[in-house]
Amino acid sequence: MKIKSRLAFATGLIAAAAAVLILLTLLVTRDLSAVVDDHRMTWEAGQSVTRLQAVGYDYLISGDAQALQQWRARHAELLSLLALLWQAPAADAALVGRLLTDAEKIGTRFNAFVSDSTDLAPLSRERADQVQRHFRDLQIALIRLSEHLGELDQHNAERVLSLKQRLLSVALVGLLLTALAVSIATLWLTRTVLQPLARLTDAIDGLDINDPDQRIGLDRDDEVGHLARAFDRLLSRLRRTTASRDRMEAEASRRARAERELKRSNQELEQFASVASHDLQEPLRTITSFLQLYLCRYGDGLDETATGYLNFAIDGARRMKLLIDDLLTFSRVGTRAQAFEPVDLNGIIAQVQADLGSRLTETDAHIEVSNLPRLLADPSQMAQLFSNLILNAIRYRSAAAPLIRISAKQIEAGAPIADAAADAGDPQAQGPAWVISVADNGIGIESQYFERIFVIFQRLHTRSEYPGTGIGLAVCQRIVERHGGRIWVDSKPNHGSVFSFSLPVY
Repeated sequence: MKIKSRLAFATGLIAAAAAVLILLTLLVTRDLSAVVDDHRMTWEAGQSVTRLQAVGYDYLISGDAQALQQWRARHAELLSLLALLWQAPAADAALVGRLLTDAEKIGTRFNAFVSDSTDLAPLSRERADQVQRHFRDLQIALIRLSEHLGELDQHNAERVLSLKQRLLSVALVGLLLTALAVSIATLWLTRTVLQPLARLTDAIDGLDINDPDQRIGLDRDDEVGHLARAFDRLLSRLRRTTASRDRMEAEASRRARAERELKRSNQELEQFASVASHDLQEPLRTITSFLQLYLCRYGDGLDETATGYLNFAIDGARRMKLLIDDLLTFSRVGTRAQAFEPVDLNGIIAQVQADLGSRLTETDAHIEVSNLPRLLADPSQMAQLFSNLILNAIRYRSAAAPLIRISAKQIEAGAPIADAAADAGDPQAQGPAWVISVADNGIGIESQYFERIFVIFQRLHTRSEYPGTGIGLAVCQRIVERHGGRIWVDSKPNHGSVFSFSLPVY
Protein backbone atom coordinates (compact mmCIF):
# COMPACT_ATOMS: atom_id res chain seq x y z
CA MET A 1 0.00 0.00 0.00
CA LYS A 2 1.27 3.46 -0.88
CA ILE A 3 2.09 5.94 1.87
CA LYS A 4 -0.54 8.25 0.39
CA SER A 5 -3.15 5.50 0.80
CA ARG A 6 -1.98 4.79 4.35
CA LEU A 7 -2.28 8.45 5.27
CA ALA A 8 -5.73 8.62 3.68
CA PHE A 9 -6.83 5.50 5.58
CA ALA A 10 -5.51 6.82 8.90
CA THR A 11 -7.14 10.18 8.31
CA GLY A 12 -10.39 8.45 7.37
CA LEU A 13 -10.29 6.32 10.52
CA ILE A 14 -9.84 9.36 12.75
CA ALA A 15 -12.46 11.30 10.80
CA ALA A 16 -14.92 8.40 11.11
CA ALA A 17 -14.41 8.24 14.88
CA ALA A 18 -14.87 11.99 15.13
CA ALA A 19 -17.97 11.81 12.91
CA VAL A 20 -19.52 9.09 15.10
CA LEU A 21 -18.81 11.20 18.17
CA ILE A 22 -20.37 14.27 16.59
CA LEU A 23 -23.41 12.31 15.32
CA LEU A 24 -24.13 10.71 18.70
CA THR A 25 -23.66 14.03 20.43
CA LEU A 26 -26.07 15.72 18.03
CA LEU A 27 -28.69 12.99 18.53
CA VAL A 28 -28.49 13.11 22.32
CA THR A 29 -28.43 16.92 22.26
CA ARG A 30 -31.54 16.94 20.05
CA ASP A 31 -33.39 14.64 22.46
CA LEU A 32 -32.19 16.68 25.41
CA SER A 33 -33.39 19.89 23.80
CA ALA A 34 -36.82 18.38 23.12
CA VAL A 35 -37.16 17.12 26.71
CA VAL A 36 -36.04 20.48 28.07
CA ASP A 37 -38.75 22.14 25.96
CA ASP A 38 -41.33 19.66 27.33
CA HIS A 39 -40.12 20.32 30.85
CA ARG A 40 -40.45 24.07 30.32
CA MET A 41 -43.98 23.79 28.88
CA THR A 42 -45.04 21.39 31.67
CA TRP A 43 -43.82 23.86 34.28
CA GLU A 44 -45.64 26.71 32.53
CA ALA A 45 -48.82 24.58 32.41
CA GLY A 46 -48.52 23.98 36.16
CA GLN A 47 -48.16 27.70 36.72
CA SER A 48 -51.29 28.26 34.61
CA VAL A 49 -53.27 25.81 36.79
CA THR A 50 -52.13 27.62 39.93
CA ARG A 51 -53.22 30.94 38.46
CA LEU A 52 -56.59 29.38 37.47
CA GLN A 53 -57.18 28.35 41.09
CA ALA A 54 -56.43 31.83 42.33
CA VAL A 55 -58.57 33.53 39.71
CA GLY A 56 -61.41 31.04 40.44
CA TYR A 57 -61.39 32.01 44.15
CA ASP A 58 -61.47 35.68 43.16
CA TYR A 59 -64.48 35.10 40.96
CA LEU A 60 -66.26 33.07 43.66
CA ILE A 61 -65.82 35.84 46.19
CA SER A 62 -66.39 38.87 43.98
CA GLY A 63 -68.34 37.59 40.97
CA ASP A 64 -66.42 40.23 39.03
CA ALA A 65 -66.62 40.07 35.22
CA GLN A 66 -62.90 40.93 34.99
CA ALA A 67 -62.04 37.92 37.12
CA LEU A 68 -64.20 35.83 34.79
CA GLN A 69 -62.31 37.10 31.73
CA GLN A 70 -58.97 36.40 33.47
CA TRP A 71 -60.02 32.84 34.28
CA ARG A 72 -61.08 32.15 30.72
CA ALA A 73 -57.81 33.70 29.38
CA ARG A 74 -55.75 31.57 31.76
CA HIS A 75 -57.76 28.51 30.80
CA ALA A 76 -57.17 29.18 27.07
CA GLU A 77 -53.44 29.60 27.80
CA LEU A 78 -53.46 26.24 29.62
CA LEU A 79 -55.19 24.52 26.72
CA SER A 80 -52.68 26.04 24.27
CA LEU A 81 -49.70 24.86 26.35
CA LEU A 82 -51.14 21.34 26.70
CA ALA A 83 -51.84 21.23 22.95
CA LEU A 84 -48.25 22.23 22.17
CA LEU A 85 -46.99 19.70 24.72
CA TRP A 86 -49.18 16.99 23.21
CA GLN A 87 -47.65 17.74 19.74
CA ALA A 88 -44.06 17.71 21.06
CA PRO A 89 -42.12 14.67 19.76
CA ALA A 90 -40.57 13.85 23.13
CA ALA A 91 -43.79 14.09 25.16
CA ASP A 92 -45.91 11.20 26.47
CA ALA A 93 -48.79 11.72 24.05
CA ALA A 94 -51.29 9.50 25.93
CA LEU A 95 -50.68 11.16 29.28
CA VAL A 96 -50.72 14.67 27.84
CA GLY A 97 -53.88 13.79 25.90
CA ARG A 98 -55.66 12.81 29.16
CA LEU A 99 -54.46 16.02 30.79
CA LEU A 100 -55.78 17.99 27.83
CA THR A 101 -59.17 16.23 28.14
CA ASP A 102 -59.26 16.95 31.88
CA ALA A 103 -58.49 20.60 31.23
CA GLU A 104 -61.32 20.80 28.71
CA LYS A 105 -63.71 19.20 31.25
CA ILE A 106 -62.57 21.75 33.82
CA GLY A 107 -63.58 24.46 31.38
CA THR A 108 -66.98 22.87 30.92
CA ARG A 109 -67.50 22.65 34.70
CA PHE A 110 -66.41 26.23 35.15
CA ASN A 111 -68.90 27.37 32.53
CA ALA A 112 -71.65 25.43 34.31
CA PHE A 113 -70.57 26.98 37.58
CA VAL A 114 -70.67 30.43 36.06
CA SER A 115 -74.12 29.77 34.56
CA ASP A 116 -75.52 28.69 37.91
CA SER A 117 -73.91 31.50 39.84
CA THR A 118 -75.15 34.22 37.49
CA ASP A 119 -78.78 33.06 37.26
CA LEU A 120 -81.10 36.04 38.03
CA ALA A 121 -83.55 33.89 40.02
CA PRO A 122 -83.02 33.90 43.77
CA LEU A 123 -80.87 31.00 44.85
CA SER A 124 -82.52 28.45 47.09
CA ARG A 125 -80.50 26.84 49.78
CA GLU A 126 -80.40 23.63 47.82
CA ARG A 127 -79.20 25.40 44.72
CA ALA A 128 -76.60 27.34 46.61
CA ASP A 129 -75.26 24.07 47.95
CA GLN A 130 -75.18 22.80 44.38
CA VAL A 131 -73.11 25.82 43.26
CA GLN A 132 -70.72 25.21 46.15
CA ARG A 133 -70.36 21.56 45.13
CA HIS A 134 -69.66 22.55 41.52
CA PHE A 135 -66.96 24.98 42.60
CA ARG A 136 -65.48 22.41 45.00
CA ASP A 137 -65.42 19.79 42.25
CA LEU A 138 -63.83 22.34 39.93
CA GLN A 139 -61.11 23.11 42.44
CA ILE A 140 -60.51 19.40 43.10
CA ALA A 141 -60.18 18.84 39.36
CA LEU A 142 -57.70 21.70 39.16
CA ILE A 143 -55.73 20.28 42.09
CA ARG A 144 -55.61 16.85 40.43
CA LEU A 145 -54.59 18.43 37.14
CA SER A 146 -51.84 20.31 38.97
CA GLU A 147 -50.69 17.09 40.64
CA HIS A 148 -50.63 15.28 37.29
CA LEU A 149 -48.67 18.15 35.75
CA GLY A 150 -46.27 17.99 38.68
CA GLU A 151 -45.77 14.28 38.09
CA LEU A 152 -45.19 14.97 34.39
CA ASP A 153 -42.75 17.74 35.26
CA GLN A 154 -40.87 15.42 37.61
CA HIS A 155 -40.79 12.79 34.90
CA ASN A 156 -39.40 15.32 32.43
CA ALA A 157 -36.82 16.47 34.96
CA GLU A 158 -35.68 12.87 35.39
CA ARG A 159 -35.50 12.51 31.61
CA VAL A 160 -33.39 15.69 31.37
CA LEU A 161 -30.99 14.35 33.98
CA SER A 162 -30.83 10.99 32.20
CA LEU A 163 -30.13 12.60 28.85
CA LYS A 164 -27.41 14.79 30.38
CA GLN A 165 -25.77 11.69 31.79
CA ARG A 166 -26.15 9.99 28.41
CA LEU A 167 -24.58 13.02 26.67
CA LEU A 168 -21.64 12.90 29.07
CA SER A 169 -21.26 9.17 28.47
CA VAL A 170 -21.44 9.63 24.71
CA ALA A 171 -18.83 12.37 24.90
CA LEU A 172 -16.51 10.23 27.01
CA VAL A 173 -16.98 7.15 24.83
CA GLY A 174 -16.56 9.25 21.69
CA LEU A 175 -13.38 10.80 23.01
CA LEU A 176 -12.08 7.36 23.95
CA LEU A 177 -12.95 6.03 20.50
CA THR A 178 -11.29 9.03 18.84
CA ALA A 179 -8.21 8.65 21.03
CA LEU A 180 -8.16 4.94 20.21
CA ALA A 181 -8.45 5.70 16.49
CA VAL A 182 -5.64 8.26 16.73
CA SER A 183 -3.49 5.79 18.65
CA ILE A 184 -4.15 2.99 16.16
CA ALA A 185 -3.45 5.30 13.20
CA THR A 186 -0.28 6.63 14.85
CA LEU A 187 0.98 3.15 15.68
CA TRP A 188 0.15 1.87 12.20
CA LEU A 189 1.81 4.84 10.47
CA THR A 190 4.82 4.50 12.75
CA ARG A 191 5.27 0.82 11.86
CA THR A 192 4.51 1.18 8.16
CA VAL A 193 6.00 4.62 7.38
CA LEU A 194 8.21 6.12 10.07
CA GLN A 195 10.13 2.96 10.96
CA PRO A 196 10.90 2.12 7.29
CA LEU A 197 12.02 5.72 6.79
CA ALA A 198 14.24 5.43 9.86
CA ARG A 199 15.71 2.17 8.50
CA LEU A 200 16.25 3.88 5.15
CA THR A 201 18.01 6.79 6.88
CA ASP A 202 20.21 4.43 8.90
CA ALA A 203 21.02 2.44 5.76
CA ILE A 204 21.96 5.62 3.89
CA ASP A 205 24.12 6.82 6.79
CA GLY A 206 25.89 3.47 6.88
CA LEU A 207 26.59 3.23 3.16
CA ASP A 208 30.18 2.99 2.00
CA ILE A 209 30.58 4.44 -1.47
CA ASN A 210 33.74 2.41 -1.97
CA ASP A 211 31.94 -0.90 -1.36
CA PRO A 212 30.52 -1.93 -4.76
CA ASP A 213 28.33 -4.70 -3.28
CA GLN A 214 26.59 -2.65 -0.59
CA ARG A 215 22.93 -1.79 -1.21
CA ILE A 216 20.03 -0.45 0.84
CA GLY A 217 17.85 -3.38 -0.20
CA LEU A 218 14.42 -2.40 1.20
CA ASP A 219 11.96 -4.71 -0.58
CA ARG A 220 8.77 -2.66 -0.37
CA ASP A 221 6.11 -1.61 -2.86
CA ASP A 222 5.45 1.84 -1.42
CA GLU A 223 7.25 5.15 -1.82
CA VAL A 224 9.91 4.12 0.70
CA GLY A 225 10.77 1.12 -1.47
CA HIS A 226 10.79 3.26 -4.60
CA LEU A 227 13.06 5.76 -2.84
CA ALA A 228 15.40 2.99 -1.68
CA ARG A 229 15.65 1.54 -5.19
CA ALA A 230 16.15 5.01 -6.67
CA PHE A 231 18.90 5.65 -4.14
CA ASP A 232 20.51 2.31 -5.05
CA ARG A 233 20.50 3.36 -8.70
CA LEU A 234 21.88 6.78 -7.78
CA LEU A 235 24.54 5.14 -5.63
CA SER A 236 25.47 2.85 -8.52
CA ARG A 237 25.81 5.82 -10.88
CA LEU A 238 27.73 7.74 -8.23
CA ARG A 239 30.10 4.83 -7.80
CA ARG A 240 30.62 4.65 -11.54
CA THR A 241 31.16 8.40 -11.65
CA THR A 242 33.55 8.22 -8.72
CA ALA A 243 35.45 5.38 -10.34
CA SER A 244 35.58 7.33 -13.60
CA ARG A 245 36.71 10.42 -11.72
CA ASP A 246 39.40 8.42 -9.94
CA ARG A 247 40.56 7.03 -13.26
CA MET A 248 40.54 10.52 -14.76
CA GLU A 249 42.46 11.90 -11.79
CA ALA A 250 44.96 9.08 -12.05
CA GLU A 251 45.25 9.69 -15.79
CA ALA A 252 45.59 13.43 -15.21
CA SER A 253 48.25 12.80 -12.58
CA ARG A 254 50.05 10.43 -14.94
CA ARG A 255 49.84 12.96 -17.76
CA ALA A 256 51.02 15.73 -15.47
CA ARG A 257 54.02 13.64 -14.51
CA ALA A 258 54.60 12.81 -18.17
CA GLU A 259 54.30 16.48 -19.10
CA ARG A 260 56.76 17.42 -16.39
CA GLU A 261 59.12 14.72 -17.59
CA LEU A 262 58.62 15.82 -21.19
CA LYS A 263 59.18 19.44 -20.27
CA ARG A 264 62.31 18.52 -18.37
CA SER A 265 63.48 16.36 -21.28
CA ASN A 266 62.75 19.17 -23.73
CA GLN A 267 64.66 21.62 -21.60
CA GLU A 268 67.57 19.23 -21.34
CA LEU A 269 67.35 18.56 -25.07
CA GLU A 270 67.29 22.28 -25.83
CA GLN A 271 70.24 22.84 -23.56
CA PHE A 272 72.02 19.91 -25.14
CA ALA A 273 71.22 21.15 -28.64
CA SER A 274 72.46 24.63 -27.78
CA VAL A 275 75.64 23.37 -26.16
CA ALA A 276 76.22 20.74 -28.83
CA SER A 277 75.65 23.28 -31.58
CA HIS A 278 78.19 25.63 -30.10
CA ASP A 279 80.66 22.84 -29.41
CA LEU A 280 80.30 21.45 -32.92
CA GLN A 281 80.72 24.81 -34.64
CA GLU A 282 84.45 25.16 -34.01
CA PRO A 283 85.50 21.61 -35.08
CA LEU A 284 83.45 22.02 -38.26
CA ARG A 285 85.03 25.39 -39.00
CA THR A 286 88.47 23.86 -38.35
CA ILE A 287 87.77 20.90 -40.62
CA THR A 288 86.37 23.11 -43.36
CA SER A 289 89.26 25.57 -43.13
CA PHE A 290 91.97 22.92 -43.28
CA LEU A 291 90.26 21.07 -46.13
CA GLN A 292 89.98 24.29 -48.12
CA LEU A 293 93.60 25.16 -47.29
CA TYR A 294 94.77 21.70 -48.33
CA LEU A 295 92.81 21.92 -51.59
CA CYS A 296 94.24 25.38 -52.26
CA ARG A 297 97.89 24.41 -51.67
CA TYR A 298 97.97 20.89 -53.01
CA GLY A 299 95.00 20.83 -55.35
CA ASP A 300 97.17 21.11 -58.46
CA GLY A 301 98.98 17.90 -57.52
CA LEU A 302 95.82 15.90 -56.90
CA ASP A 303 93.97 13.90 -59.46
CA GLU A 304 90.31 14.50 -60.23
CA THR A 305 89.08 11.77 -57.89
CA ALA A 306 90.97 13.13 -54.88
CA THR A 307 89.79 16.64 -55.64
CA GLY A 308 86.18 15.37 -55.78
CA TYR A 309 86.59 13.67 -52.43
CA LEU A 310 87.85 16.86 -50.84
CA ASN A 311 84.96 18.87 -52.35
CA PHE A 312 82.47 16.30 -51.02
CA ALA A 313 83.99 16.62 -47.54
CA ILE A 314 83.90 20.43 -47.66
CA ASP A 315 80.26 20.39 -48.88
CA GLY A 316 79.28 17.94 -46.13
CA ALA A 317 80.92 20.12 -43.51
CA ARG A 318 79.01 23.15 -44.81
CA ARG A 319 75.71 21.26 -44.78
CA MET A 320 76.51 20.07 -41.27
CA LYS A 321 77.05 23.68 -40.24
CA LEU A 322 73.69 24.67 -41.76
CA LEU A 323 71.98 21.81 -39.92
CA ILE A 324 73.58 22.82 -36.63
CA ASP A 325 72.55 26.45 -37.19
CA ASP A 326 68.93 25.40 -37.87
CA LEU A 327 68.95 23.10 -34.86
CA LEU A 328 70.24 25.94 -32.73
CA THR A 329 67.47 28.16 -34.10
CA PHE A 330 64.89 25.46 -33.29
CA SER A 331 66.12 25.20 -29.69
CA ARG A 332 66.18 28.96 -29.19
CA VAL A 333 62.42 29.26 -29.86
CA GLY A 334 61.79 28.24 -26.25
CA THR A 335 65.03 29.25 -24.54
CA ARG A 336 65.81 32.68 -25.92
CA ALA A 337 62.35 34.03 -26.64
CA GLN A 338 61.44 37.65 -26.01
CA ALA A 339 58.44 38.97 -24.09
CA PHE A 340 55.24 39.66 -26.02
CA GLU A 341 54.62 43.24 -27.06
CA PRO A 342 52.29 45.04 -29.47
CA VAL A 343 53.48 44.16 -32.97
CA ASP A 344 52.35 45.55 -36.33
CA LEU A 345 52.53 42.61 -38.74
CA ASN A 346 52.64 44.97 -41.71
CA GLY A 347 55.94 46.32 -40.39
CA ILE A 348 57.21 42.78 -39.82
CA ILE A 349 56.44 41.85 -43.45
CA ALA A 350 58.23 44.99 -44.68
CA GLN A 351 61.28 44.05 -42.61
CA VAL A 352 61.27 40.48 -43.96
CA GLN A 353 60.96 41.74 -47.55
CA ALA A 354 63.97 43.96 -46.99
CA ASP A 355 65.99 41.09 -45.51
CA LEU A 356 65.06 38.76 -48.40
CA GLY A 357 65.43 41.38 -51.11
CA SER A 358 68.16 39.57 -53.04
CA ARG A 359 66.30 36.24 -52.99
CA LEU A 360 63.11 37.89 -54.12
CA THR A 361 64.94 39.62 -56.95
CA GLU A 362 66.77 36.48 -58.05
CA THR A 363 63.56 34.43 -58.25
CA ASP A 364 61.40 37.29 -59.56
CA ALA A 365 59.07 36.66 -56.58
CA HIS A 366 56.22 39.04 -55.82
CA ILE A 367 54.49 39.48 -52.45
CA GLU A 368 50.96 40.86 -52.04
CA VAL A 369 50.07 41.90 -48.50
CA SER A 370 46.55 42.70 -47.26
CA ASN A 371 46.00 44.88 -44.24
CA LEU A 372 47.41 42.81 -41.37
CA PRO A 373 46.44 43.28 -37.70
CA ARG A 374 48.34 44.61 -34.75
CA LEU A 375 48.62 42.11 -31.92
CA LEU A 376 50.71 40.94 -28.95
CA ALA A 377 53.61 38.77 -30.07
CA ASP A 378 57.38 38.24 -30.04
CA PRO A 379 58.55 40.50 -32.91
CA SER A 380 61.71 38.52 -33.68
CA GLN A 381 59.81 35.23 -33.82
CA MET A 382 57.09 36.77 -36.00
CA ALA A 383 59.82 37.87 -38.43
CA GLN A 384 61.31 34.39 -38.38
CA LEU A 385 57.86 32.81 -38.91
CA PHE A 386 57.06 34.89 -42.00
CA SER A 387 60.63 34.56 -43.30
CA ASN A 388 60.47 30.76 -43.14
CA LEU A 389 57.07 30.63 -44.85
CA ILE A 390 58.16 33.03 -47.64
CA LEU A 391 61.44 31.15 -48.18
CA ASN A 392 59.46 27.90 -48.26
CA ALA A 393 57.21 29.36 -50.99
CA ILE A 394 60.29 30.48 -52.99
CA ARG A 395 62.10 27.18 -52.54
CA TYR A 396 59.18 25.02 -53.69
CA ARG A 397 58.11 27.28 -56.54
CA SER A 398 56.75 26.06 -59.84
CA ALA A 399 57.89 27.09 -63.31
CA ALA A 400 55.99 30.38 -62.96
CA ALA A 401 57.38 33.28 -61.00
CA PRO A 402 56.52 32.97 -57.29
CA LEU A 403 53.40 34.88 -56.22
CA ILE A 404 52.89 35.07 -52.47
CA ARG A 405 49.68 36.49 -50.96
CA ILE A 406 49.51 37.28 -47.23
CA SER A 407 46.07 38.00 -45.71
CA ALA A 408 44.28 37.97 -42.35
CA LYS A 409 40.76 37.50 -40.99
CA GLN A 410 39.32 37.62 -37.48
CA ILE A 411 37.07 34.84 -36.12
CA GLU A 412 34.94 34.70 -32.98
CA ALA A 413 35.10 32.16 -30.18
CA GLY A 414 33.61 28.81 -31.18
CA ALA A 415 33.71 29.60 -34.90
CA PRO A 416 35.28 26.96 -37.19
CA ILE A 417 38.83 27.91 -38.16
CA ALA A 418 39.28 25.87 -41.32
CA ASP A 419 38.76 22.39 -42.65
CA ALA A 420 42.45 21.68 -42.32
CA ALA A 421 42.41 22.79 -38.70
CA ALA A 422 39.47 20.51 -38.09
CA ASP A 423 41.46 17.65 -39.50
CA ALA A 424 44.24 18.60 -37.11
CA GLY A 425 41.89 18.12 -34.16
CA ASP A 426 40.96 21.75 -33.42
CA PRO A 427 37.88 22.55 -35.49
CA GLN A 428 36.80 25.57 -33.45
CA ALA A 429 38.56 28.58 -31.99
CA GLN A 430 38.67 28.56 -28.19
CA GLY A 431 38.49 32.37 -28.19
CA PRO A 432 38.60 35.35 -30.56
CA ALA A 433 41.57 34.89 -32.89
CA TRP A 434 43.28 36.15 -36.03
CA VAL A 435 43.91 33.67 -38.85
CA ILE A 436 46.91 34.67 -40.98
CA SER A 437 47.29 32.94 -44.36
CA VAL A 438 50.37 32.76 -46.62
CA ALA A 439 49.33 31.46 -50.07
CA ASP A 440 51.68 30.63 -52.94
CA ASN A 441 51.49 29.24 -56.48
CA GLY A 442 54.13 26.59 -55.94
CA ILE A 443 54.25 22.86 -56.58
CA GLY A 444 51.77 22.02 -53.82
CA ILE A 445 51.63 19.12 -51.34
CA GLU A 446 49.67 15.90 -51.27
CA SER A 447 47.15 15.74 -48.37
CA GLN A 448 48.78 12.66 -46.86
CA TYR A 449 51.82 14.76 -45.96
CA PHE A 450 49.97 17.67 -44.32
CA GLU A 451 51.07 16.67 -40.82
CA ARG A 452 54.42 15.14 -41.68
CA ILE A 453 55.91 18.37 -43.05
CA PHE A 454 55.76 19.96 -39.56
CA VAL A 455 57.90 17.21 -38.01
CA ILE A 456 61.55 18.13 -37.52
CA PHE A 457 64.02 16.77 -40.15
CA GLN A 458 61.14 15.45 -42.32
CA ARG A 459 61.61 16.06 -46.03
CA LEU A 460 59.38 15.23 -48.99
CA HIS A 461 62.10 15.63 -51.64
CA THR A 462 65.75 14.74 -52.03
CA ARG A 463 68.45 17.27 -51.27
CA SER A 464 69.43 17.37 -54.91
CA GLU A 465 65.89 18.41 -55.90
CA TYR A 466 65.27 21.04 -53.22
CA PRO A 467 67.88 22.17 -50.68
CA GLY A 468 67.08 22.52 -47.00
CA THR A 469 67.40 20.82 -43.62
CA GLY A 470 63.72 20.00 -42.90
CA ILE A 471 63.60 22.19 -39.79
CA GLY A 472 61.98 25.40 -41.10
CA LEU A 473 58.30 24.35 -40.77
CA ALA A 474 58.99 22.69 -37.41
CA VAL A 475 60.36 26.04 -36.20
CA CYS A 476 57.18 27.74 -37.51
CA GLN A 477 55.02 25.29 -35.58
CA ARG A 478 56.94 25.89 -32.33
CA ILE A 479 56.63 29.66 -32.74
CA VAL A 480 52.86 29.50 -33.37
CA GLU A 481 52.28 27.11 -30.46
CA ARG A 482 54.29 29.37 -28.15
CA HIS A 483 51.87 32.17 -29.08
CA GLY A 484 48.86 29.96 -28.24
CA GLY A 485 47.80 29.18 -31.81
CA ARG A 486 47.87 26.41 -34.40
CA ILE A 487 49.34 26.09 -37.87
CA TRP A 488 48.07 24.00 -40.76
CA VAL A 489 48.29 23.72 -44.52
CA ASP A 490 45.77 23.33 -47.32
CA SER A 491 47.20 22.33 -50.67
CA LYS A 492 46.86 20.32 -53.86
CA PRO A 493 49.70 19.15 -56.08
CA ASN A 494 50.49 21.70 -58.83
CA HIS A 495 47.92 24.14 -57.38
CA GLY A 496 50.00 25.89 -54.75
CA SER A 497 49.75 25.82 -50.96
CA VAL A 498 48.10 27.95 -48.27
CA PHE A 499 49.86 27.93 -44.90
CA SER A 500 47.56 29.35 -42.19
CA PHE A 501 48.09 29.91 -38.51
CA SER A 502 45.88 31.31 -35.75
CA LEU A 503 46.97 33.85 -33.15
CA PRO A 504 44.74 34.69 -30.15
CA VAL A 505 43.35 38.18 -29.73
CA TYR A 506 44.53 39.32 -26.30
